[in-house]
Amino acid sequence: MRLTISLLFAVLVPSLLVAQAPVANFTANVTTGCSPLTVQFTDKSTGSPKSWNWDLGNGTLANGPNPVATYNPGTYTVTLVVSNASGSDQITKTAYIIVNPSPTVNFSADKRLACLPATVQFTDLSTANAGTINTWEWHFNDGGPNVATQNPQHTYTTPGFYDVYLKVTSTTGCFTQYSIPRFMRIVSGVKADFSYTGPTTCSAPYNVAFQNLTSGPGNITYNWDLGNGSMTGQANPGTVYNTAGTYTVKLSAQSEFGCSDAVTKTVPISGITTSFSSPPDSACDGSPFTFTNTSSSTPNSVLWTFGDGTSSTQLKPPSKLYAGPGFYPVKLISNFGSCRDSVTRTIHVFDRPAISFTANKVRTCKPPFTVTFQNTSPDAVNAQWDFGDGSTGTGNSPTHTYTKKGIDSVTLTITDSKGCRNTLKKEFIYVLDPFVVNDHGPSQVCVNQDYKPLSVISAAEGVATYTWDFGDGGAAYVENPTYQYTVPGVYKVKLTIVTNDGCPDSSTTTVKVGAHPVINFSADKVTACRSDIVSFTNLSTPVNTPLNPVVWSFGDGDTSSLQNPSHKFRDTGYYSIQLKVNNNGCVDSSTKSNFVRSLPPAANFGYTVDCANRNMVVFHDSTANDLAYGPLTYKWGFGDPAATTSVVGPSVPFSYPVFSTPLTYNATLIVQNLFCTDTIIKPVKLYNDSARFILDKNPAVYCRNDQVTFSALNDLNYVKVLNFVIDGVDHSSDQAGHYETYTTTATTTCN
Repeated sequence: MRLTISLLFAVLVPSLLVAQAPVANFTANVTTGCSPLTVQFTDKSTGSPKSWNWDLGNGTLANGPNPVATYNPGTYTVTLVVSNASGSDQITKTAYIIVNPSPTVNFSADKRLACLPATVQFTDLSTANAGTINTWEWHFNDGGPNVATQNPQHTYTTPGFYDVYLKVTSTTGCFTQYSIPRFMRIVSGVKADFSYTGPTTCSAPYNVAFQNLTSGPGNITYNWDLGNGSMTGQANPGTVYNTAGTYTVKLSAQSEFGCSDAVTKTVPISGITTSFSSPPDSACDGSPFTFTNTSSSTPNSVLWTFGDGTSSTQLKPPSKLYAGPGFYPVKLISNFGSCRDSVTRTIHVFDRPAISFTANKVRTCKPPFTVTFQNTSPDAVNAQWDFGDGSTGTGNSPTHTYTKKGIDSVTLTITDSKGCRNTLKKEFIYVLDPFVVNDHGPSQVCVNQDYKPLSVISAAEGVATYTWDFGDGGAAYVENPTYQYTVPGVYKVKLTIVTNDGCPDSSTTTVKVGAHPVINFSADKVTACRSDIVSFTNLSTPVNTPLNPVVWSFGDGDTSSLQNPSHKFRDTGYYSIQLKVNNNGCVDSSTKSNFVRSLPPAANFGYTVDCANRNMVVFHDSTANDLAYGPLTYKWGFGDPAATTSVVGPSVPFSYPVFSTPLTYNATLIVQNLFCTDTIIKPVKLYNDSARFILDKNPAVYCRNDQVTFSALNDLNYVKVLNFVIDGVDHSSDQAGHYETYTTTATTTCN
């Protein structure tokens, strides 16, 4: 019996232990702190609870043993209810979490923009929200030490923008920090300066314009003392100086931030007179003028404009020869350093005098030949004659006798009442030699074909008779005859004329007369691959007559003058062959349509270069083929030092060795169908460079209406197109340079 009781007790005791209800309890990692406060709760309940229900006091309910909650300022009561199968328990901790508010930080400064040296008063505007603020930490970010006073004063010594930082801590231990970027701007202060322009003239009154170059912060006021009794507050004043001299000008500047500065400069005013002489003020056309600068002082530089679009900058007296008569305003602009002055005078260039003359007769058949000349010039006080045969004369109506056959030029030189000279040269034919300029008939003709020579006669008196001798016994007596030869050969054709005043002359030409050839030809093959060479044989007759010349036309744009040529056709297809034969001047031709058939393929390819990786080239097949003859196979040779080949097609990429200078490789494509093979070799040009150009002036400063030349620096052997973009306008060019003229002042950007 005792053994049975002992066993029963052993069973009942564990059962009583499992049936205990839980006892609620918990802790927190922190119970007081500054807002926002994050709290980690930990369940400390006994009795093995199976569920947890938390009321965290801030409106948050949670399940689970260890929740986390965030609290704003205030006091919070936390309740935990735990449960298991034997029951539940609750614990409430009143005012368990106490959260203090963090202070609100803010500040101000008596000024935020100031001139150097800048002392700034800062004021703390922060509120504690709980307790009181008892510590401050200022950072002014200019390299100086941190400051711990509530309302510090700080001096900046370097211009720039500065962030300002403030951290405040209250007696509750809570703190807040605040930074305002670029809160302070410190400038270097006012720097007074000015320049002036003028005077533009060297004689009174002298107008001078002042340009204010003052720099500084805020609104700046100015006070000018212009040295001639004038005072002004304008920013950029102008004034008039009535006499030459040196004037002291002072500019004072005051900024609204308290910065000020002043500068004093001297303004020299010189009185100088510009003049020049040009004796004389008038001259004949063709006579030079010399201009002498007679200004009261020697200028630093000059500009002469001569009134005809030309100019000179030389200081020594320039010499000018005008291209024609007229009135020319000559202007001298002198630059004396302190001023510029100019003067203009008009000079007169007389026209050459009008000149003319006549002769009572100009032609004869035989010497001696006496001619009377007449000077018909409207204003001639002197006349000098050169009769062209070594003799001379004077006067307005000289008479001269020519004793030799030929053509001479007569020259008259006159001087008018203003002393100006002019010369006229005329060609006079005083003895006929000859009147005929030969005939303009054809030089070749066939037997029984019309031969039509065309006479060209220069006889001013007119022609009385024409006599044609055709060299084969035939003759004609009209100006422009029609004649037929019946026998082949080479004939001399002679034309003899007699003019209306009885002067004879003649001219001879040659004409070739041939029989019509019988044209025929053959080829060693009439169907061939495009890569084959076709040989042609001239079978024309007569065989005993030299068939020279001949002209073959192969239908693909190529020709040949060989008797029996060989030809390789440019492309595939049917070609009509023409043979033209010249038999002693008789030309005939014969064409055989679609005589030769050129079979595909016709090899061809192109390539593109990767501009980002310029040694990478992609080859593209453009071979002409007909699938009726089968598909193509490919063999590429890239022409590189390693002699690389490829059988990939029709498009294949290839990377050439890296290069720094322009290179050319000869690439090869061999294509083959079921019947024919064809090969083509093309150069591949590789160029690794960026677009570069220069202007024709350095520095690039131009006057209005100047021509600006933009010149590419790239190697044009490797450049296809040049695009100049000027003022936003694309100027495409295949030349090395582009030219542009600006009619207004402009700044040009070239891309």
